[in-house]
Amino acid sequence: MFGAIEGEIEAERVVVERQGTLVGEARARRILVKGRARADLSASQVVQLEASAVVEGQLKADRVLIEDGADFRGQVHMAKPRSGRDDEDEP
Repeated sequence: MFGAIEGEIEAERVVVERQGTLVGEARARRILVKGRARADLSASQVVQLEASAVVEGQLKADRVLIEDGADFRGQVHMAKPRSGRDDEDEP
């Protein structure tokens, strides 16, 4: 997403680009944030915050990746990874 979205998103993959803003909630297999989010982000595999990300909210996923420089305020909830998952491709 390149613009501003307010509400709930459910998809296979969610990407908030540098110009994008998400306010609300997102659920997906993989979530990548490069822009701004004031939201609860829940992924069945991975939530990744790039260095340019500004995020406030809860992150829930098997894996959470936060790059140096990312501005994150909130809580992280990580589940124990399940065996047999397909983790080969990145978000």
